[in-house]
Amino acid sequence: MAIEEAIIAPFKYMEYLCPLGHIELVLSNWLSNSDYARYYYNASQKRRFIILDNGIMELGHAIESESLINFAMQLRPALITPPEILNDGPSTLQMTYDFLKLFEKSDLYPETKLLGIAHGRSFDEWVFCFEELIKIPMVARIGVPYDIPFDIQNCNNRDREPRLNVLVERRIAICNWIAEIHPEVSIHLLGLAHASELRIQARHTFIKSNDSSLATMAALHGIRYENLDAGPFIKYLINFDAEFKLTALELAKHNIQTLINYSRKR
Repeated sequence: MAIEEAIIAPFKYMEYLCPLGHIELVLSNWLSNSDYARYYYNASQKRRFIILDNGIMELGHAIESESLINFAMQLRPALITPPEILNDGPSTLQMTYDFLKLFEKSDLYPETKLLGIAHGRSFDEWVFCFEELIKIPMVARIGVPYDIPFDIQNCNNRDREPRLNVLVERRIAICNWIAEIHPEVSIHLLGLAHASELRIQARHTFIKSNDSSLATMAALHGIRYENLDAGPFIKYLINFDAEFKLTALELAKHNIQTLINYSRKR
């Protein structure tokens, strides 16, 4: 068993790298790109497990609910992320409830279920959002973002550097809390601050999936993952228009396989 990986890659690398993951994550804001859309419609025809994302990390805001439903009707994903507002639990809950009204009118459920995203400005707000989301019958999995904006219980890292280390430790602490209080809830890890996090999170059987461009973008910058070394704490934003280079492709394949090795359950 392993945490199932969804690989995010630049346009010219997608057909080579995305199939290396166990599952697919579709960024809805890019479905207007014909090559991008073609890859995922083909993946849907092949019955790949697909998560349809609302596009917030690329746009800064989620796409409209109507557009998200329309894309879902075409792709028939296993999971869909309702609209959300980063770090805002109450607003994210309200947007989820509003989305449910449209979702219930479609014929998507039960083939398609919801991946509810837990947000909060504080630990208490995040917990409230999390515990309200798991009450929704159509929510099959909860997404935990990589960039938690607060410290958790005894994880007091506010003034520590580098920031990526702090983000890794915060989400590890969040998942330890889930293990203690709600181990029955299926979890998706949204993104990665550093690949080494997977080696620690792999002990939790409730963590079902993760999406990331980290392994690909590390390769495009010449960083090679090893079994005991996931490279420096550097996170490069994905450049979807990156030029194709064979050497980068081969390094990305290696990094992805190493990432998958990290994700195997201990």
